Amino acid sequence: MNKINVLVMLSLLHSLSLMCGCTTNELGSKVNLVANAEGRKDFPIISVFVSLTANKTVTSDNLSAGSEALVPQIITCIWPDGTMVYSSNRIEGGSPYYKAALSQKEISSFLNKLETTDFWNADQRQSWYGFDSDRSIIVIIDQSKTKYLSSWHELEEQNQNLVVTDRGVEPLQGRSRKEVMSSCSDEYAQFIAKWKFVRYELEKLIPDEHTNLAENMKFEYAYLSVREIESTAHVNKFFRKQSKIK
Repeated sequence: MNKINVLVMLSLLHSLSLMCGCTTNELGSKVNLVANAEGRKDFPIISVFVSLTANKTVTSDNLSAGSEALVPQIITCIWPDGTMVYSSNRIEGGSPYYKAALSQKEISSFLNKLETTDFWNADQRQSWYGFDSDRSIIVIIDQSKTKYLSSWHELEEQNQNLVVTDRGVEPLQGRSRKEVMSSCSDEYAQFIAKWKFVRYELEKLIPDEHTNLAENMKFEYAYLSVREIESTAHVNKFFRKQSKIK
């Protein structure tokens, strides 16, 4: 079987998984939301992480206590006081981690930029990924509102021969990604544009000066459904009652 046939087969398998499992509404599914690190007692207001699926090897070390979800790989977390923890791997996350301090002005500027877009539009699709696939997740909590986005395109497109569309994962076969993406629906184009805007603006916040953190830095997690994450009142309850954090 030649390379092109392998890529076509991979595309078909991913497309089938997309049709079976990629939904516009995943409010009942659960993920491990980063709750704290280094003994903190509050949630990060901005989280970007990779949620691993159960098709990976499961051990007692990579399971979050009390849940069946694998521990996520942190990419970026920012707490209300400006503490920023981020991974050296900006796509897959994980150690080594670095720590930096942001000003309240920088955080406010980032959140204000979201207000100038349709980022908080509740009518737009929030998730796009194939069934049982690893995916990147963005969670942003801004006072009275919370936004959750989830996608698999960043992880899949690390393979330079593939492109992720609203139809699934496709081999480029000599085409450019821009060319393939031009045939996608407006809904998907809006979703990707929103995602890229947030990721770009967050990357700009990473300062030149940082502190290296221990390789074995421990995070704690709250095992929440998307519905719970998007309920600011529920998240704030976790702020106040730390016994809920696993």
